[in-house]
Amino acid sequence: MNDALKELDSVFDSIIDELENPGRSYGAADLFRNLHGEKTEYADYAKVVFTVVVQAAEDNMSATISVISTAEKIRRYTVAELNRAIRAKGIVYGIDSEVLMDMVAKQIFNREVIFAHGTPPENGIDGTVEHLIKFRSGAVTADIKKDRPICQITPPTTGISGVDIFGNPLHAENGAPVSVPMGENTTYDKKTGILSAAVGGSLSYKNGVYSISDHYIISGAVTKENGKIEFAGDVVIMGNISDEAVIIAEKSVTVKGKIKDSIIIAKQGLVAELSVRNSKISTETGDMKLMSCYDSEINCGGDLEAASLYNCVTKCTGDLSCTLNQGSINGGETSVIGRLSCITAGSRLHEKTFISVGDCSEFIAEKIMLNRSKSRTEAEIEKISRRISTLEIQKNDLGFLSREDQDFYTAALRIKAQKEAELVPLKEKLAEIERIIASSADSTLKVQRSLHANVTIKIKDHKREIDAEFGKITAYANDYGIIIS
Repeated sequence: MNDALKELDSVFDSIIDELENPGRSYGAADLFRNLHGEKTEYADYAKVVFTVVVQAAEDNMSATISVISTAEKIRRYTVAELNRAIRAKGIVYGIDSEVLMDMVAKQIFNREVIFAHGTPPENGIDGTVEHLIKFRSGAVTADIKKDRPICQITPPTTGISGVDIFGNPLHAENGAPVSVPMGENTTYDKKTGILSAAVGGSLSYKNGVYSISDHYIISGAVTKENGKIEFAGDVVIMGNISDEAVIIAEKSVTVKGKIKDSIIIAKQGLVAELSVRNSKISTETGDMKLMSCYDSEINCGGDLEAASLYNCVTKCTGDLSCTLNQGSINGGETSVIGRLSCITAGSRLHEKTFISVGDCSEFIAEKIMLNRSKSRTEAEIEKISRRISTLEIQKNDLGFLSREDQDFYTAALRIKAQKEAELVPLKEKLAEIERIIASSADSTLKVQRSLHANVTIKIKDHKREIDAEFGKITAYANDYGIIIS
């Protein structure tokens, strides 16, 4: 009897080993079927024997499980029995427990069921360049202003490693970086990925690189037929400008030829090497250097140096020196905030000439208006800031804001930023006006040779009409009025 029990234990061990190692067969079913050549109480167990088969795909990224049995009477299998077969196969990753439980619930036999999936590696994405400037058809350059975005650089992404069903890591490639097309006069912000213009000028894209030239050189003449020329840098014109030509530059303009019947607007400076006739020329903050000017309108935001001014309407917020060659201010109206010096004022023909030095009334009025706008904007910002602070305190105390308050808070932040942006040009303009007004404190008028009749001189708030010829003369102002000696 003991020998029979030992043999039965051996049969059970073989069955368990066969379950844990699918594919192995020890003939246990046969032993059950006819133990010692006779039928026993275990003989019917042969009808319920099954085999669990686990197979991995060739790429080890998935696996199937099946329960094989041809017996008439089938015993129910359990999740634990399936898991033993899976562990025996060495599969440890991506096992779907719900699939196994569904198999057990439905007692699926003789059909392969996918129960495990590996995670495939994800290679990184290569970096990209998004070009933000569109060149006109056939054009090789484009005008661009300072700080204008040129292109957006998207960095590469890092690859994500995968894992197969046996737990082995799968390598992923990182995305390839892209070269930043950074050339002359461009700047790159690594945080935003934006390549932008460091200066205004002519943008070109050659050999995969953006570059900006801040000089626009025109070798010939400029007329109305050339069209309106606008450039964000310096403009150099080698020929004449005539016939209602219009030139606008963010920086300076240099003209080698003559200027006639045209308009030139330069933000930072203007040089005319030959005569100017019947034209309008101006600078916003820069200086001017001119030769002889006739019947023209001149607005200079800095210091002005000229050979002579004939019947011109001239406004200069800095100093005016008219001492080259004849150095004559003859006819027209000349207004200077700082110091004015010339060789001759008026002419022997006694043409009507008006000269004003140190008169800041126009700028004082503008300063008052700008201060009002500044105060009004600052009050609006302060009012918005108080409301924002109240909502922030409420959010900190309660941990949340109502939808209505949150919408208001978002809008208030946006409006505050807009108002603060509006303050910047106001403050800059006020600072420039303050500088102009301050320069009037040292305003003087010096006529080196002749002060002719029919010349009206106004220095600050004092006015004097010259009704007789003067020889050598110096006129200047102090706190007591005009002094002519």
